[in-house]
Amino acid sequence: MEDKYRFGILINNVDGRYQNLILKGFEEYSKTHPINFSFFIGRSINSPNEAELFYNSIYNLSKSDNIDGIISISGSIGNYLNLSDLNQYFSIFKPKPMVSIGAVIDGIPSIVTDNTGGMFQVVDHIINSHGIDRIGFITGSDTNLESIERYEGYIKALNKNNIKLNKDLVFKGDFSYNSYRFIIDKIVVNNNLICDALVCSNDEMALGITNELYRMGFKSPKDYLITGFDNILDSNYTTPPLTTVHQPLIDQAYTACSLLNKIINKLNVPMINKIDTRLIIRESCGCNEFRPIYNRKNKDIDNLDRNIIIETIKNEFINEKGIIDEITKLVSNLIDNILLDIHSFRKEPIFLYALSDWLSITERWNYYFDIWYKILNKCQSVILDYFHNIQEKNYINELFKRGYSELVLKNTKNLSKKLNNTEILVYMLREVTDKLNLCSSFEEISSVIQQEFVKFDIKNSYLVLHKNGVLINDNNFANMVLHPNYNFNAMDILPHTLTRHVDYFILPLLYTTHHYGYIVFEKSSFEAIVYESLSKEVSKALFNICKNKQIENRIYNLEGNKSRLDSIFEMIPMLIIDTDLNTTILYKNNYQNSELTRKGESIKTLRAVIPKDDLLVVESLKWKIKDKNTKLSYPGIRIIDENNNRYISVAQISGLFNDNEELTGFRWFIFDSIPLIKDTVLPDSSFYIEKNISKREKDVIKYILQGQSIKNIASELFISESTVKGHMSRIYSKFKVSNKTELVYEIQKYQVDKHGYSNYLFSVMNSLLSIEK
Repeated sequence: MEDKYRFGILINNVDGRYQNLILKGFEEYSKTHPINFSFFIGRSINSPNEAELFYNSIYNLSKSDNIDGIISISGSIGNYLNLSDLNQYFSIFKPKPMVSIGAVIDGIPSIVTDNTGGMFQVVDHIINSHGIDRIGFITGSDTNLESIERYEGYIKALNKNNIKLNKDLVFKGDFSYNSYRFIIDKIVVNNNLICDALVCSNDEMALGITNELYRMGFKSPKDYLITGFDNILDSNYTTPPLTTVHQPLIDQAYTACSLLNKIINKLNVPMINKIDTRLIIRESCGCNEFRPIYNRKNKDIDNLDRNIIIETIKNEFINEKGIIDEITKLVSNLIDNILLDIHSFRKEPIFLYALSDWLSITERWNYYFDIWYKILNKCQSVILDYFHNIQEKNYINELFKRGYSELVLKNTKNLSKKLNNTEILVYMLREVTDKLNLCSSFEEISSVIQQEFVKFDIKNSYLVLHKNGVLINDNNFANMVLHPNYNFNAMDILPHTLTRHVDYFILPLLYTTHHYGYIVFEKSSFEAIVYESLSKEVSKALFNICKNKQIENRIYNLEGNKSRLDSIFEMIPMLIIDTDLNTTILYKNNYQNSELTRKGESIKTLRAVIPKDDLLVVESLKWKIKDKNTKLSYPGIRIIDENNNRYISVAQISGLFNDNEELTGFRWFIFDSIPLIKDTVLPDSSFYIEKNISKREKDVIKYILQGQSIKNIASELFISESTVKGHMSRIYSKFKVSNKTELVYEIQKYQVDKHGYSNYLFSVMNSLLSIEK
């Protein structure tokens, strides 16, 4: 029996369609070999997305003595590296035994796809089967080796068919679904497509472009042909199904494990292992893979013929290593049942009962619909060769027609079940996110991890922090919550006493540019995207705790500063509030003994009293406040008073910064102008008599001076907005002004002329300094 090894897998994410199939290959290998995996989830090296650069330190952990060998998904990890830089980067992992997938690395056995040959097949098919020569090509990133080889296949097919390369039809993508954003305006010019077919370097880009062109009114294959590369699962479920090149990703991962096993056991392996591709023809290129069935030769079936039939069908699936044994059994069973049904012309065929059972048993298959469609199609084609009687042929065709219907029904149920599971997963993630957002200490994060992560079938998870040791969620160690003295070499990934014969997923804990350590998940039955989602939420919770502690140290723990702030702020005639970046209240002065309340209870966050319309401005504050000198005067944010009947303007907002000049919160200056207006700004009754102002016009002036909008004035006075505008027009006419600013100036001038500037200013100051309600 082979020794038990632990392989380290370097992979740039686990929620991509490409990466998902790679993971399936590792899973298939572990079913028949004593191997465990540690998946190190980073991002692409040298990515133009700066936020991704901090992820990649996680790859260094694979150099741990606990890892026996490394498999790198180099094609994806090195998407933005040229060949020289790629070789230099992976040299840091030597002399650890290593295998590369997707790129040839010097001195490392590498598994690569026949990218050039696969792309040649696609382009040659479009030219010769559809007579098209205006063929657009979507590349991957410039430095990616797979992208370069696929482009070479495109050029090779053009040359073979004597078509001159038109560089205006070559568009630069980056292998992502969103590539269409950079190129769609080059493909569609003056509402017309500039080419008749689009050949994409991978399926992700093809799916994104297809959906965007459909949104713009272009349908495939009616208006254009489109193809992809990889044959990811989604490619068969698009409208129309995508013609593509089958890159046996599962087989690549399986082969990589086999090679690494041999290397560890000192066996020789080839340095370059090229895996063939296969053209998958579907409707997006304008044709269908499945040809009509024709009667060829009449025979009688004997046992020898039966074995030949089974072998003929089985050979179509020779690359499906993980399921070939199942296919052999089910084909044998289905053939036997078909022959029995034909012999008696059963009205309730046993073939359909057997088929229904097998469809249920094999629900877990990748390419479920594809493989089953081919099985049925091949069975029908081969069986018809042996029958010439028209009644028999009609019976067989009807039998398979019902078989295809059963397949469609089962496939629809499977997709519905997956959709339902996805909805449940989203709900569970939202629930755990809410709980982590409320955590105010490391202990509370640990408690949430212990209580909630088991719901995702994650039996154990380990939080390794740079300074705080290890937070552990382990059902067997219920008392292990926070271990500041749990010492071990972080390069060991976990203490040896905790290492089990299970698969681990290891992700960095980082939020923006803040790196806190890493998290280790034991493998669960859920899709791998769960680990990405949970690690991000834990990182965000750690960020909030550290941020709040910085603010506490700055304001609350320095009692001298707190007293000084209190004494200053209490003298300022406005409400001063300090909040964190999420508007949670950290400090508030005691101006006029004012208390922000709702239903008699103090509020914890300013979001409770900010109108929904103003929340977008709140979200933009962190971008607008760039340094300590930035002060936003009347930024367009209002506070709703306790009675919900009027707005109070926020007069100014500035930032709170830590010692590293990082924005940690906001300081809000909230000034309620109405007490001041009532006591000092509004003129006495003689003023209105002198200006011939009616009672209703007097009310309108009052609200104008409060800064209320026409809509709010109409609401307060229970009149229409057009009536308010009519009152304002008459007021402006009586004052001989044309706008609100001139009106305020006229009223101020009246007050100063009547009382004298000194007396008027003194009354304003007296009102400002008053602390009585």
